[in-house]
Amino acid sequence: GQARFPTVHATSLLAVLQKFAAVPRRLGDLGDDVVITMHWNETTAQTDGTIRRETRCVDGPEDLVLSGPHFFVGNPLSKTPRARCVTSADYDGFDLEAMPETYWPRTNYVPACDAAEYRRRLPRWPGTDRVMTDGYWVALRAMLAQNGERTLIPALMPPGLASVHTCQAIHARSETLLLDLLALMSSLPCDYRIRSTGAGGAYQSLLTRLPLLEPTGARRAALHVRALLLNCLTTAYAPLWAEVFDPAFTRETWLASDPRLPASTFTALGSTWSWETPVRSALARRQLLVELDVLVARELKLTLDELQTVYRLQFPVLRQYEHDTWYDARGRIVFTANKGLPGVGLTRSEWNGVRHLPPGEVVTRTVTDDTQPGGPRQRVIEYVAPFDRRDRVADYATAWAMLDAREGSPT
Repeated sequence: GQARFPTVHATSLLAVLQKFAAVPRRLGDLGDDVVITMHWNETTAQTDGTIRRETRCVDGPEDLVLSGPHFFVGNPLSKTPRARCVTSADYDGFDLEAMPETYWPRTNYVPACDAAEYRRRLPRWPGTDRVMTDGYWVALRAMLAQNGERTLIPALMPPGLASVHTCQAIHARSETLLLDLLALMSSLPCDYRIRSTGAGGAYQSLLTRLPLLEPTGARRAALHVRALLLNCLTTAYAPLWAEVFDPAFTRETWLASDPRLPASTFTALGSTWSWETPVRSALARRQLLVELDVLVARELKLTLDELQTVYRLQFPVLRQYEHDTWYDARGRIVFTANKGLPGVGLTRSEWNGVRHLPPGEVVTRTVTDDTQPGGPRQRVIEYVAPFDRRDRVADYATAWAMLDAREGSPT
């Protein structure tokens, strides 16, 4: 289908698409270095005894079969199925700040055959006997939500787990290439390229047309560290972190001035992963995504105005959510209208009662958390005033200016 542009802005959006077209290489030019595949078809894999429907907690990745709702943009642990999971609404979001470092989400499917047979059935690298899921890989939701908050939804998955056909799996021969793709696909400009096609599915033919960004040096480190800080949430990512860690990561800085974004996020990084390594606060995670948008836009030679136009015109749901998502003094979401975050923050009526509290005042809320093994537990969440919201258009401008100051204006 053809994307329908508002005529006034057609020129600006057309210029963006022309810049995509001008990138010399495409994902499809990589041949077998990148394989886009499906692991298990939900129906046939149950029929032939590969997987069976069983919603339960798992001890390790080999028992976990990934579904679309499990992850969101840059977040492999976005949601977990409830103990009783019947519909796509029966998922709970995680509190990444209260998650154990060895965590695995519940799964709706588990292997139905023994471990050796299950492994034998997994997809192999072309021309070899190497099992693809022995390495890290990028999961994409196979269905493209053309009118959703985001359309292209990627996250980084650890070795060992496989997925059903509601996910596309992207496997790359090198970690560097995988991180290049992860950073690109997590960005709003890349999302717009997919959205502009009007396609309903993340088909191989569509993904192979994506531009191949080949950043170098400090620019590559800037992209990679942000993608890693978003995705490397548990010990499952520690081996990857150790392998790809680059001292240049520690020279990165936030492209914003906000006391809720600690300078130590980058400066304290080392080659050993710890629970403190990834970014867990909602505000800081949002900022990492904003910065990826800006970094990718500059790699694509977009202008700031073009990036802002793409956001304003092509992502109305995201804009609506950003306009009514409020953060506390620690970067936690205190209220959001985002339908993808059920149960996060206060209810509308609770929020209306506290939104004007003076600085330092604390609001508490008790929640029942059933996302971890061992059954439901009560947790108290604190929100510290004052509360504010962010403006993505302004944040793009700030990040852009800080990059200009750091590396000179893009040509």
